Amino acid sequence: MYQEALKKLGFDEKEIAVFIAVLERGRVAPAIVAKITGINRSTVYSIAKVLAERGILRIDTTNEPAFLVIESSEILNSLILREERKLQEKKSLVKDVIKQLENVPRSKHYSVPKVKFYDEKEMRDALHTRLQVWVESAINTKEPSWWGFQDVSMIENFPEWVIDYYQVASKDISTHLFTNSKKVEKDADRKISDERRMMKYLEKESHEFTATQVVLGDYVMLVMTSEKPFYMIEIHDRVMAHNLREVFKLMWGKF
Repeated sequence: MYQEALKKLGFDEKEIAVFIAVLERGRVAPAIVAKITGINRSTVYSIAKVLAERGILRIDTTNEPAFLVIESSEILNSLILREERKLQEKKSLVKDVIKQLENVPRSKHYSVPKVKFYDEKEMRDALHTRLQVWVESAINTKEPSWWGFQDVSMIENFPEWVIDYYQVASKDISTHLFTNSKKVEKDADRKISDERRMMKYLEKESHEFTATQVVLGDYVMLVMTSEKPFYMIEIHDRVMAHNLREVFKLMWGKF
């Protein structure tokens, strides 16, 4: 039965034979082991070296001829200690590699987008709770401005958020938005009266926006407030945000 157990521990048949022959005698010459096991002497010595490297037996060369020594079956614990040592070395190696890989510069042209959908009920809270995240992203990316276009129904349905925003927003964040020339928007602009809020009005009704799309930092927000149910989609994507912002900047300069 012990033969099967030893095989599971990584011993082959010849190693088992040598191990048992030495264990039974405690201290024995390779020639004797060869005679007992029927394995030639040179092979016995080669196997003994392998077992010695694994900590299974000891080769005593203080006298001639050398002796193979196993003082107790407890020596098998060395297998566990050896595996634990190897595992610890791997853990240390993995930690070291992780630390080194953290210094590898990440691609500036690829990011994994994260998309979050907010229904009408969630959207009202999200406009307030997510604001600081968007603002911090804008500051970190050194792009401290909203860019995009606004559907005036955003003001009609969320006037408190649009107007109060300038009371709580970071003084470093400005606004560059296209919107429609409607009374509700112009009234809000006069009420807010903040130089950070820069709006460009599209006079023609044919150009009326029916949704709001804005970029701030690495975030793109798509907001539907012109008809129910309202919703908002938040996309966290550095590449998409950068390119949309560049488009809006170019448009801003031309109008």
